[in-house]
Amino acid sequence: MCKLYMIILIFSAVILEAGTANLISDPAFKKAEDNWFLRKSKEYKSVKETYKKGIFSFFTPASSAKTYLALYHQLELEEGEKYMFTVEVKTKGEGVITYGYGTYGDIFGGKQKKKKVKSKKEQKGQNLGLMASRTDFSPEWKEHVCYFTVRKKTSDLPTFIKVLLGEYQGDFAMRNPQLIKIDSLPSGVTQRGSVEIKEL
Repeated sequence: MCKLYMIILIFSAVILEAGTANLISDPAFKKAEDNWFLRKSKEYKSVKETYKKGIFSFFTPASSAKTYLALYHQLELEEGEKYMFTVEVKTKGEGVITYGYGTYGDIFGGKQKKKKVKSKKEQKGQNLGLMASRTDFSPEWKEHVCYFTVRKKTSDLPTFIKVLLGEYQGDFAMRNPQLIKIDSLPSGVTQRGSVEIKEL
């Protein structure tokens, strides 16, 4: 009886862990070149990012459009499902940081064989449920928590979690990104999702 009880406990723990598994494939940035992509427009070519000891960081002296400096992580989420994305952030600067989930071009295509798209129309990026911003920052580590529901995708483009940093200037550091599926959303979450800041 005791053995059976222990087996049930272990099995329940495995199910619980699987249900809250982090969907980010490389949260410690150990293989950043294969799992993360920092898109830089010409204004940001001099920005030098680092991935050290589980922390992604950089400094930018000026700001521009939000998509001109953006961190991407590719993953495919389920339409209609609810998710929570959290990340720990330390900032010494000003401006706007925006979190998003949606489609974008094949940024890793140079390492893979590109697929031919049958449609002759140019496919545009699509927001799929998260496009939420914050303007309040801290030089101490804070947790940014995003909630959203995945909307229907209407193109063949790959999908990404995005951290849009082009409207921010100063020192930026980020660690421990996590994305999990949840059963329900807090009240007040819109079709564009939400982001709140919590103490660590």
